[in-house]
Amino acid sequence: MKKTDERVIYWLKIAEHDYETMLGLFKLKRYADSLFYGHMVLEKN
Repeated sequence: MKKTDERVIYWLKIAEHDYETMLGLFKLKRYADSLFYGHMVLEKN
């Protein structure tokens, strides 16, 4: 596997983690923090 492919896979895994964090924060009604993580997910995808 090329280094670029490994980096893309890593980046997508981090985006998935950020998405789960966003959902958790939203359920806790921490909307500003949730929005921040949502923005990060969009930038990574």
